[in-house]
Amino acid sequence: MCDGARMAIFVARSPKEPRLKWLNRSPGAGPILAAIDDWLDLYPRTDRQGMLSRLWSSDDLEHYSAAFELFLHALFVKFRYTVDVHPEVPGSTKRPDFLVSGPEDVRFFVEACVVRGRTDAEMEREKNVLELTSLINEIDSPTFHVFVDSITSPGGTLPRKRVGRHVQRMVADGLPEPYTQGGWEILFRLERKPRGLRLSTFGGGRVMGGSFDDVGPIRKAITGKAYDHNPDAPYVIAVHALAPWVSQGPGRDTFWEALLGDEVFAIPVSPQGPLGEGGFRRLPTGAVTRAKGSRYTGEPRYTRVSGLLAAAASSYPRDIWYYPNPWAAHPLRAPFPLMSRYKRQGDDMVLIEGDTASTVLGLPRGWPDGF
Repeated sequence: MCDGARMAIFVARSPKEPRLKWLNRSPGAGPILAAIDDWLDLYPRTDRQGMLSRLWSSDDLEHYSAAFELFLHALFVKFRYTVDVHPEVPGSTKRPDFLVSGPEDVRFFVEACVVRGRTDAEMEREKNVLELTSLINEIDSPTFHVFVDSITSPGGTLPRKRVGRHVQRMVADGLPEPYTQGGWEILFRLERKPRGLRLSTFGGGRVMGGSFDDVGPIRKAITGKAYDHNPDAPYVIAVHALAPWVSQGPGRDTFWEALLGDEVFAIPVSPQGPLGEGGFRRLPTGAVTRAKGSRYTGEPRYTRVSGLLAAAASSYPRDIWYYPNPWAAHPLRAPFPLMSRYKRQGDDMVLIEGDTASTVLGLPRGWPDGF
């Protein structure tokens, strides 16, 4: 899968370039490519070609989804489970990603998905930023850096030729002018480059930021997968959140909030004032606790979901934890004894720390090194 041609630690990536092709041009990505190769070697030979096609997709979400499924498959194999890919489910035409079997009659189905913390509008904005960055870097500008401070788009594809000619005139004249045509408004800024250094034309700008929702997309992914299958065995949904700021562990845990509901600090009050000390409580707003529509009853739903395997990383996962559904119709027996997981003790969920997935899979220190 690696094809050499390595020139720098990080190299510029064009907006439509498949991520795997870009990784092959980046020497620092060697550990990632080696790990994906190892995971592919463990994957059933009859299914590898389809997985390779997804890895080479120019759609990053499709690429990450394929990599996450390989990661999960390799992890189950390392735990010495037997893994069937896309097994049949009695009474259903749909097939989950895996059927995992092991000693002591352990048997459960797994459906995997990857979610982002961006809305569709923010994803379109990010695509436009990448397209504009690539366009600006194609323009020779020995004197000025070009900064982009805002983009207003009517929707659709960036008019590359027109914007390119506009930027070329700006750097030639040394005068920043906004681009305002066809519903587009792009505000530019020019700064002089240090003398004697040949640096890239694009200098950055305030357009590189964005807002994110860490709970909503995960909750939506769980409810979206909850009705996909109704097996007579435990059914686990695996979610990889492409969001490094997602919280896991003691304190606020994004995945618990997605599964069971938002945690808030509440103080009981009466018309005469507070009735005592406040404390944390969980609202019935989770994927498995919220009633249909706008009624928040706290009654359990989606009891066919046994639990959540959850990973959070900006690109490739390093670790994954198990979160059980307290109301599961088919609880998962002896879930992943070597890895970090939550276990119910009385009315509480207690974290049992274990080996990281990166340790089990033999991933290098610092994985995935910023890629």
